[in-house]
Amino acid sequence: PRGETAIEEMRKNDAVFGEDFQDEVVERTYKGEKSELFLVYTDKGLLRTTQGQRLMLAGDELREVEDLQPGDRLIFREDYAKVSRVDRLPEKTTVYELDTTGNNLFWVDGFLVEGMVPVWA
Repeated sequence: PRGETAIEEMRKNDAVFGEDFQDEVVERTYKGEKSELFLVYTDKGLLRTTQGQRLMLAGDELREVEDLQPGDRLIFREDYAKVSRVDRLPEKTTVYELDTTGNNLFWVDGFLVEGMVPVWA
């Protein structure tokens, strides 16, 4: 809601736009290990993300970036973005995740993504 913010700059109690474009509050942030980078090319633009990131497809299906296929339709703003290609880059980067109120779905660069899903030991 306050404009574009890099995920590594997000803090507890910051707000993000949730699935229904209402504010969701960041409850926790996570800084993880380094992970592979992916570039997702669509007819609506490019998304740069890390391995394991789950994105919302048409039909309310969540799919990890590494499992996307050309022709998949991602939720994009109030429309869809058709995937043309997904590139796995040779470099790695630190993974940052958010855990938010609500259903933990929020908008990143116009794409609907899922935040951190806690793994209970």
